[in-house]
Amino acid sequence: MTPSPDIIKAEALPGYRVRVTFDDGITGTINLSPDIESGRMNARLKDPDYFAQVFADVEIGTIRWPEGEDACPSVIYDELLEQRRTLHAADRVAESTD
Repeated sequence: MTPSPDIIKAEALPGYRVRVTFDDGITGTINLSPDIESGRMNARLKDPDYFAQVFADVEIGTIRWPEGEDACPSVIYDELLEQRRTLHAADRVAESTD
């Protein structure tokens, strides 16, 4: 796992997704639906109104909800980096077939 910068901004999106911004400029959207639906995250987060209350806790550098639920910033950061690698690989394949 990559040591991650801190999350400085969070915005809830439909479908249990969160758009996050790290202090190094990396921005992206994570889908927490599989973790919520499987029970790996607190069941309270299944409530869309509660989920929408996500915020960036800049003191600890992660996303949180009012009752203290949070998510590991390193896991989020690694997921965003993987999304970027996958996107760049797909772009390279598309360019090579043109």
